[in-house]
Order: sequence, then C-alpha cells, then structure tokens
Amino acid sequence: MLTRHGFVKVRTGSVEEGCISIGPWGRLRGEPWAYKANGRITRIIVRHGIVIDSLLFQAENSNGLALESSGKFGGPGGHLSDEVYIDDPDEHLTAITMTFGEFEGQPVIQSLSFRTNLNKYGPYGSKYGTSVSIPIESGVICGFHGRAGNYLNAIGIYVAPIIRSFRSDIDTSFSKGQESALAHLKSTPSSMNLFVQRDPGPWGAQRGRHWEDGVFLGIKQVLLGTGYRGMTGPAVVQGIQFEYEQRDGKPFTSPWHGTPWHGKPFGDHLHKIELDSAAGEVIAAIEGFYGPVKGSEGFEVITSMTIYTDRRKYGPFGENETGTHFSSTASGGKAIGFFGRSGTYLNAIGVHMDYS
Repeated sequence: MLTRHGFVKVRTGSVEEGCISIGPWGRLRGEPWAYKANGRITRIIVRHGIVIDSLLFQAENSNGLALESSGKFGGPGGHLSDEVYIDDPDEHLTAITMTFGEFEGQPVIQSLSFRTNLNKYGPYGSKYGTSVSIPIESGVICGFHGRAGNYLNAIGIYVAPIIRSFRSDIDTSFSKGQESALAHLKSTPSSMNLFVQRDPGPWGAQRGRHWEDGVFLGIKQVLLGTGYRGMTGPAVVQGIQFEYEQRDGKPFTSPWHGTPWHGKPFGDHLHKIELDSAAGEVIAAIEGFYGPVKGSEGFEVITSMTIYTDRRKYGPFGENETGTHFSSTASGGKAIGFFGRSGTYLNAIGVHMDYS
C-alpha cells in the first residue's frame, strides 16, 4: 500500500519473540528481501557509487565462532565497496540514517550510514534526496529487510529489545510486579540481558498541555484521529482516546487528547482499534515518528504511530514516516495506561507498562 506520495506505508512483520519489524523506507520497486541474523551482525559490505547498489551481511553464530552470510541484496553495480566491521563483542547496531530519491528513472536508496553504541560508519553513496534517521531507543538492530533490483530500492530493520543488567543494590527496591519481571528478564539469554523501562516516553515535542490517564487493569479500545488541519503535506496524528478496563471490570473512557477539526471530534479520519479482551489481547509496544508539520514553522507533533499487540499490528496511522523515530520495547509486558502532551494535535506520547 502506498501513501499519496508513493512511499511505502505498510510495514511488514510483527511482534515475534520480542522482535519488531520497522520500515521499510523507500518505494515499492524491486523484489522483497529480508535477513535476520542468527547471532550478532559483525560485518556489512556496501557496494555503492552515486546510489546504494547492494548490501551483504555477515553475523557471528550463537557459538561466537562461525560466520553466516546473507548473500547479496541488490544489483551487480557499484564501483566502490566499503566494509563495516563490528569487532568489539560489546558493540551492536543502534541506528541507521539514509537518503532516498530517484536515479535513472527508478526509486533508490541514495546513501546509508550505520551507527553502533561505539562508532559511526558512513555515509556511503551520495547524500541527495529525502533524509530519514532511525535511532533505536532501548533496542539493538538484529536484521534488515526491504526491496531491491538493480539497486537497493527500500530498506527496513528488525529490532530486538536491549534490557540492561540490574545492579544488586537496586533489586530490593522493586515492587512485587517488578520482581516478577526481573525474574523473567534474568532468565533471558545473555545476548538479551538488558533493562526495560517501566514508563517509557514521552516522545515528541516539549509543547502542548500535559495529560496523564493513570494506570488501569488493561486497555479495551483505542480511537486515533489523523488529518491535515488545513496544512500542506501528509496527514499527521490529530488526537487519541483510550477506553480502559478498571480494576472493578468497569470501562473508563479517557478525554480526547487533541482538538476537533472541521466539526469532527476525532479529526479528518478516525481509526478504531478494538482489542480482543476475551482472547487476552494486550498492547505490547508502540512506535512511530515525531517532527514538524509542513508549513507550521517548526511546530512538532506525532506524525505517525503504530500500535503492536501480542497478536497483530495496527497502523501505521498518519502518512509522515520521517523525522525522529521512537519506539517502546516489546518484552513480555503490557500497556496499562498512557500519558503525553497535546493541543491542536497530539504533540507527545508515553506509555505505562506492566511486567507482572
């Protein structure tokens, strides 16, 4: 599915074993490709010239010795070849930056940079076109996907949670629910022995009125409005509302976080997410982008938002998947409340998580 600008809007993948698929960015051209590392990505070979011609990945297997290779994704060209070596066992991929546009009449990725927790590699290719930077908070890039033909046409990433080791002097201060989460996390393999923030966010702009829904037993429904507000450019998130389940089983509907537009209480387009509470469906993670609204002199809002449950993916809602990326971590918990800032639009959002 394409946006009105022709960019890929629907992402592939879902929340599976703590792994989230993000992207791809680029356009619907070429054949789909995907690579998930069986271990830690240690080498990336980038063939490029004016654009990115192809990528090849290698990873350490779980035994830390043998290398597995992805094979090449892309075409045979590229008069330059650069190799990213991730030698340090404590180094891992945390971000990518790209530009995309057109070359020889087709959409392509024009440049790529890779960032780890220790170093930056690139940019490779030429830095023309539309720029997107994807920093991953509390996560590690464990694979890539996209589309390719003679060139690299689109690229996305697979992200696994990073849960930092707990210090023993902190452990005793946790609540019973957090102790349960701690026991679960400590049983996680060492490659995933990292900390999950209990109340991640808020992500977004530092303007708008602060709002706080509180915490509840669970979430039954989400209403999310998107639209243009008379501005030029792609649709953004105009507001959001939640229906929660209280401890006594009764529903509670939050205020609408945002303002009406054109007489419509939910924005130009209303998206309804009804969770299957009978089957135990819960919100496991959220992710999206925030940045300025075109024509608003730097006024920043949530431009796109995707909601992941333990069963499926909803969204992305909003057409503008550029700007600053944010994501919570899918790590066996569930969302039990939201908070943020809003005014004319939804300016920022955060989530209360329960790991009990």
